[in-house]
Amino acid sequence: MKQIVKILAPDSAVTAFAGAELTEYLCRIFPDTVLEQKEFVLRIISSGLRFDGCEIIDSGNRITISACEERGLLHGVYALLRKLGCSFLFPGKNRERIPTRNVWPLADNFRLRQEPWLEYRGICFYNTSQKTLAKTLDGIDWMAKNGFNFLMTSIHRLDDTTCGDHEILWDEMGDILLPELQKRGITIDMSEHSTDYYFPKETLFKEHPEWFALVDGVRVPGQICYSNQEAVDAYASALADFAKDKPWFRFMGIWPLDGGGYCECEHCKDPETIFQANCTIAAKLKSVRPDLTVEHLAYTPQSFARPTTPMPDNMCVLVCLLRDQVAYEWSLCAKNAKGAFYFDYMTGDHYRYRSDVILNPRYCRETVNALISYGYRGVVSLYLPLDCWFVPSLNYWYLSRLYYEPTADITQLHRELSLELFGEEFTDAGVQLLELITGKLLDPILWNGLSHADDWYCEHITNRNRALDQANAARFDELYAQIAALLGQMQATAQGDFLRNVNRMLDFAKLQSLYYHCVDQFDADQDPQTRAEPYFEELARLEQTEDDPFISQAYARWRIVGRDNIFKPENTNLFQAKA
Repeated sequence: MKQIVKILAPDSAVTAFAGAELTEYLCRIFPDTVLEQKEFVLRIISSGLRFDGCEIIDSGNRITISACEERGLLHGVYALLRKLGCSFLFPGKNRERIPTRNVWPLADNFRLRQEPWLEYRGICFYNTSQKTLAKTLDGIDWMAKNGFNFLMTSIHRLDDTTCGDHEILWDEMGDILLPELQKRGITIDMSEHSTDYYFPKETLFKEHPEWFALVDGVRVPGQICYSNQEAVDAYASALADFAKDKPWFRFMGIWPLDGGGYCECEHCKDPETIFQANCTIAAKLKSVRPDLTVEHLAYTPQSFARPTTPMPDNMCVLVCLLRDQVAYEWSLCAKNAKGAFYFDYMTGDHYRYRSDVILNPRYCRETVNALISYGYRGVVSLYLPLDCWFVPSLNYWYLSRLYYEPTADITQLHRELSLELFGEEFTDAGVQLLELITGKLLDPILWNGLSHADDWYCEHITNRNRALDQANAARFDELYAQIAALLGQMQATAQGDFLRNVNRMLDFAKLQSLYYHCVDQFDADQDPQTRAEPYFEELARLEQTEDDPFISQAYARWRIVGRDNIFKPENTNLFQAKA
């Protein structure tokens, strides 16, 4: 067979990979007799497409993919392959669906133009280490195939779950991940609560206790005292020493440690203390890496305060869990620097959802539109942990579509996803199913968990209104029965991958029901903690099934009755401050 892909672009790892991917998949889909009649051209153009957008034109015997950025060509390759019937919905090549065809299915003069509205569409995978290397590589491959172009990672974030699910250990496997990221054009952000790596409290506290936080009148080996100039200078020097010879990452997070324990000394009471310390650090990093964007984390009341002085021109801000006035004002502060990014916890973060991520396309739509309106540069979404792939993949499918079409109709998106999940025979049933789950079963007024409820809904497990609980439970059970019946009908005749997806959706719906009855309706005035056991037992059962895509029983148990037991009344109102 003749060479079918012509590359009119700079010779690079990204363009070579784009050509190789297109060739490989086309050869899997079509016989040589079809491909011999076609020529495929990848070309870089100087302008006309936003960010890493692409345009595909089929003029009969020539199919041209154009982009202004090299990774836009790769995204164009995957966009074309999807139009040819490929599915990259879930991570892992074994979960891809690649059709075989004897004729070229696109009409002459077919044209597809897709341009993202946000420059950076990011993911932060948890549970990435040498033990999960294969799954991490699958995740990186899946990112590129779905238009995500930004990976947040950590040089050495240790686990705090007892089951490994919160590890991010770039230092264990970065030499393997780096070329895979580079040939996909994925931007790397070296970030994610790794202060201890650069500023190790185990050694520094003995010599310099004054460099650390004053808590209840005592210096403790935890957070940095950000008003101590010597401490800030030492931290800045360590960051600069690490970054100076590593041009392969373009963003660097200079975050505090996770959680609380911030310094209570007089000077640290100034709400701008951490930001001003970060300005000092940004200046130091600029002296060794002028190309590096330094990331301030607006995460807690100590770092939410919008600065009254201009942001350094090499600094961006990552704003956490806020789609309100605070998020808007941060975008204005960062407008003349390196911009604002949003840290999304509500799409694939099992920790935030207390082990039970929900399907929430309307949240995805609202968030994308809000951030575009505010002028944000990008989003980083927590995918936590990496191996719980079924529901997050569906949420990220909606999110990836909305990055390119923020005004897309949710029902139409349901239809497109249903076709990919369940096939033509069950597309209509799938639309009904997705609407029942996302529009009625997961009514935010119904749910009592912090991550499910509206901001104005005060979570509580004592003094419950039991009559209302019973009414909501009856409504929930009626909807669940409809969903189970619909899935049962689909299950009777679906086959292959479509049947597997029906079964996974049935497992998901059952988990939602168990979580609702066992966790969300927990009544601390009358229920023992064993009320949660059926939920844990179902997760344990699913772990024994082939290719289980859900959270582990160990993680769910750690999250619900472990670390900060949510069945204790004193632990149920841990709302993050607004400002």
